[in-house]
Amino acid sequence: MPLRAPTKLRLLVADAPAPFVLDVDRETIQPITGLPADGDWGVSVAALGEDALVLSLRFCGACRPVDSVYLVRRGSTAATRLGRLIGAVSSRDGHGVWTLGRPAANRCSIREIDLHGRLRRAARPLGCRAGLIAELPAGLLVSVVGPLGRDAHSALLEPGGRVVRVGDPGIQPVVGNLVLSGGGRNTPLVLRDVRSGAGQTLSWPSGRGYSLGEVTGDPSGRLAIVRFAKFSPQHMLDIWLLDTQTHRWEHLPGMPARIVPKATDVEWTTDGRVVILSGNVLGVWRPGSRHLAVGEVRPSKQPGSNFVIW
Repeated sequence: MPLRAPTKLRLLVADAPAPFVLDVDRETIQPITGLPADGDWGVSVAALGEDALVLSLRFCGACRPVDSVYLVRRGSTAATRLGRLIGAVSSRDGHGVWTLGRPAANRCSIREIDLHGRLRRAARPLGCRAGLIAELPAGLLVSVVGPLGRDAHSALLEPGGRVVRVGDPGIQPVVGNLVLSGGGRNTPLVLRDVRSGAGQTLSWPSGRGYSLGEVTGDPSGRLAIVRFAKFSPQHMLDIWLLDTQTHRWEHLPGMPARIVPKATDVEWTTDGRVVILSGNVLGVWRPGSRHLAVGEVRPSKQPGSNFVIW
């Protein structure tokens, strides 16, 4: 069904060299200022409480890559640089940022800073090939790669300093302390609590040839949108709603769809709607509805449709 106003949707959409704010109903664009514009850049955005993080990576053949993290405050269109970092994820309380940096040529460390760049939590060493996934109530979830690229896995860094091995490096945060793992149809899909270690094997809802993609939990802490991707013989995306308490699946209307999984993003609104952006196609769905409302918006110039509700 067609998407009709009023949707009351404003999106901060990643674009190169800088993201823009899209008012869906008014069909207006406001670019974010304060980011570098010279050269080739890849940009992504992430929610940070009511504000947003912007990660900007420069690609060039004759120079060292420059990866910087910026803060955009709610209601503003100006970005403030927080620093040059390898990676960053939002703190769970929305008042800080976990950062992975390289204080020396051969070592890296993580630390938490506030929104003014001041230290919130002391640095601790972490391998430079590690990745920051998300902060859960139980601790910081990271991906880890061992020497020579071996023993790739995920781990939970607890506030007290203990490190708990969790599972495969592609593990997906769901809601609370729940994570989802399972690489394909022949690999068990397991919903696990990283604090207690308790796990539940789930039924595989998608079709043959699909693999587990990204997961987006809702603000209530119960439901999650789970994406399943297929790349051959053509790109397909299959989106399901998971109830983490009953372990029941609900298929979104119109799925699977012939859209590029890596160029599609999904977010929840505070009033419980699911927003899907893929290129210039915007979809809005409320759980339980039999229809997905679809409309067209201005696409970003860079590949992908990463966004946050703004």
